Amino acid sequence: MFLIMQHIIPKAGKAENIINKLSNRELITKQPGFINLSVSKGIEEDLIVVLGSWKSKEDWENWENSEERKKLGDPDKDHIESIESHKLQILKDEKMPK
Repeated sequence: MFLIMQHIIPKAGKAENIINKLSNRELITKQPGFINLSVSKGIEEDLIVVLGSWKSKEDWENWENSEERKKLGDPDKDHIESIESHKLQILKDEKMPK
């Protein structure tokens, strides 16, 4: 499994704008290999963390390079102080017992 993680530091007062843009991505749920997308906001710091799970890096790359993704766009760069992206391979994924 492949995980793309982004740490976004928003400019003052712009966090909600970024979160709204990132949360409105229903199109991604229909992409081959897509598993999950979560958008989180820091409780004690101005930080947004985006985690996207894919079956493979190739599935994610196909999405990133697709026409649908290009049309969707990114959050307004004028709202972002800094952004850092990490590509990760999930080695172990345990779930809470039911």
